[in-house]
Amino acid sequence: MVREEEEGAEGVLEEGGEHVTAAHCRPCSDEEVLMAVCTSDFAGRGSIHTVDQQQEEDASGPWLQVSLTRLYRQKTRIFTSSGGNARARRSWTGRVRAPPHCPVAHGNADTGGGDYLLTGALRLGEAWLGCAPRYQDFLKMYREAQASGTNPCSIDTD
Repeated sequence: MVREEEEGAEGVLEEGGEHVTAAHCRPCSDEEVLMAVCTSDFAGRGSIHTVDQQQEEDASGPWLQVSLTRLYRQKTRIFTSSGGNARARRSWTGRVRAPPHCPVAHGNADTGGGDYLLTGALRLGEAWLGCAPRYQDFLKMYREAQASGTNPCSIDTD
């Protein structure tokens, strides 16, 4: 979970399950993550399946194909539902951009991927990835903030 400092954009940076730093990237603080789940244009639990870096000359950053198992919020239709009903497990898919200077972990848990809290913003009609901690890390910080009464909002994490 990182922020790109130079341009004010945000993104994911994970390597082997550890948070590392790269040029222009820094980890999001717990407070930033908790505010992001409450105020971002989108927030959900899911994984990053592919990173499209075909446009290497494109300074905008790579497109990420993501799949969500839980959608907490979206201000516009970034993610589309696969259907399902109240009893069936629903999923959502969509594409978001990652900042160009922040490497992104994707794939299954064995390759550094797994479940993340994915948050972000809409900029000029494009969805941009923001703070994105591993979901288990988010749950820990969320529960600690809930216990201390410092959560900026409540969401259903079950």
